[in-house]
Amino acid sequence: MGGLHGSLLHLTGLSFSDCWSLFERQTFGSGRSEEHQNLVPIGEQIVKKCGGVPLAAKALGRLLRGIQEARWEWVRDSQIWELGENEILPALILSYINLPSHLRQCFSFCSVFPKGFTIEKELLILMWIANGFVTPKVGMELEDIGNEIFNDLLWRSFFQDIEKDDAGNITSCKMHDLVHDLAQSVIGNKCYIVDREKIVDIPTSTRYVYSHLDSLLEEQRLYEAKTIRTILLGDVYYNSVPSNIKKLRYLRCLDLSVVRCSEIPHSICNLKQLRNLNLSDNYHIETLPESITKLQNLQTLKLRQCYNLCNLPKDMRKMRSLRHVDTYGCRSLTCVPIGIGELSCLQTLSIFIVGDEEGRRLSELSNLNLRGELSIKQLSLVRNASDAKQANLKSKKDLRELELSWGDDDGDVEMHEEVSEGLEPHGNLKYLQIRDYEGIRFPGWIQNSLLTNLVNVSLSNCRRCENLPPLGQLPSLKNLVTSGMSALKQINNEFYGNSTLNGFSFPSLKSLLLWDMENLEMWASVEEGGAFPCLDELRIERCPKLITLPCFLHLTSLQHLTIWNCNKLRSLPRELDNFVALESLIIWHCKELVSLPEGLRNLTSLEKLKIIGSENLASLPEEEGVVRGLKSLQSLVIDSCKKMVSLPDDLRYLTALKKLKNWWL
Repeated sequence: MGGLHGSLLHLTGLSFSDCWSLFERQTFGSGRSEEHQNLVPIGEQIVKKCGGVPLAAKALGRLLRGIQEARWEWVRDSQIWELGENEILPALILSYINLPSHLRQCFSFCSVFPKGFTIEKELLILMWIANGFVTPKVGMELEDIGNEIFNDLLWRSFFQDIEKDDAGNITSCKMHDLVHDLAQSVIGNKCYIVDREKIVDIPTSTRYVYSHLDSLLEEQRLYEAKTIRTILLGDVYYNSVPSNIKKLRYLRCLDLSVVRCSEIPHSICNLKQLRNLNLSDNYHIETLPESITKLQNLQTLKLRQCYNLCNLPKDMRKMRSLRHVDTYGCRSLTCVPIGIGELSCLQTLSIFIVGDEEGRRLSELSNLNLRGELSIKQLSLVRNASDAKQANLKSKKDLRELELSWGDDDGDVEMHEEVSEGLEPHGNLKYLQIRDYEGIRFPGWIQNSLLTNLVNVSLSNCRRCENLPPLGQLPSLKNLVTSGMSALKQINNEFYGNSTLNGFSFPSLKSLLLWDMENLEMWASVEEGGAFPCLDELRIERCPKLITLPCFLHLTSLQHLTIWNCNKLRSLPRELDNFVALESLIIWHCKELVSLPEGLRNLTSLEKLKIIGSENLASLPEEEGVVRGLKSLQSLVIDSCKKMVSLPDDLRYLTALKKLKNWWL
């Protein structure tokens, strides 16, 4: 590869054989039946026209799947192949021509985003809905129909570079530059992207605008384009949104996220057709004008990460079209408007703050078909356990993330436990966080491990809980955080639960953090089978009384191990030699640690070893070959280890070592 530096590398297309294999997989699936034999010669001729370009073969393969022979011949013989030397564009045009009309509209709208832009799937679908591109179907929510449209366009290769969350859900995507060119050519002057350097000259037929210009909302020419439906602003700065915005009477979607404005004008109420208003990341906004409640067609109000927003409009219950009120990260909110439960269409309510008065109790959630994420705060104000059951969380099958927070009030232990029992969520839940819970026992719906779809669990400041629930039998759990559980003295075998997969507890767990467990002394080993076969990262921090770690026999996937401020810990697990994938080992302020195990010799993947503040550690292992086995070690840091006065001679064999830091040098 060294000879390629400084020269242009020309990439060749796929061979015909490889291109045909790709096309065949997309067209015929896992196998080709006899009825498909007559299509093979036509397909081979089409593949030759693809010129070895994977995107072209993939797009056409998916287009022709399940289509009759006459359509195959039409694609083969189309004059569109004569458009130019680039084989991708004709293939994409053919794919576009064969799109149903509702898909064409949604696809062409995507030209509003600049090339290379990361498109958030949820925002895109809500924009489609706001612009009227999603046709209702009986028995289906608009958002689910929009999701089907997105997946259809993805399947047809109009989207690429997808990103997913821990639960495997698609969160974002991009468009190939040539796909973007196609979308622009189709939509024409209806879409206009204003660059930083470009003079604003918006055609009067423009419907969708994306702009980086600070002055866009002050340009008179913007308001002369009477047909504008969508405005997206990126990385611009306004102290306040100009009142002229009231002139955009046909506007349906207005994205003012990250524009850093501090004030929204009262005149925004004139945007009677507005369906989607995005004010996310405007951390200067402290309040919204009450006039916003006059937007009777508004479906989506996004306020994510508006840190200083103190309250929502008090008459929000009058906004009967609202489907999404996204207040994730609005940490300054002290209450929600009275009667939020009257918004029968509401699907997203990121934060619900329990209040004492009628209209702010948990029962407001009863009839709302919520989806996505929900954080219920100030649960310590719930004085009647029946209120918790009235929240009806168990029926909300589309709820994916749930945070239950009791607040700072010490409260009554029995009431905390009764309320928590009544807040049982649906089994589809994927993310669960419990904060400031004052019960001694966790609710039965955790103890019984009914939430088999859970991916992330966080138990924070549950200071009276004496045992961890049997989370080891959750088959999908990938990330687990426990912190601030001051009554927990030992992690017993109950934690591992019943083995779930091939005899392993925690069969899918990738990340485990134990933090600020001030009285934790013992951590039991699993009695039967094994545990943590997929664990990638283990962090044990601020557990000052922890004496021993469990027997870790199956941590063959572990790459990062951090032990910090565990003052009573005297030794690392003897099974360290099983950590064959370990890349980073950090030991920080473990004052009683006196030695490292000989198993260190087998850490052939270890690249980073940092030992700081281990005052009783006198040396690294001096047994022959132990240190020499660290053949991948690139960074070695030893600091504030007062008894260590020398390093092993075998360090000279560590040819990969790039960084060596020692406190006495």
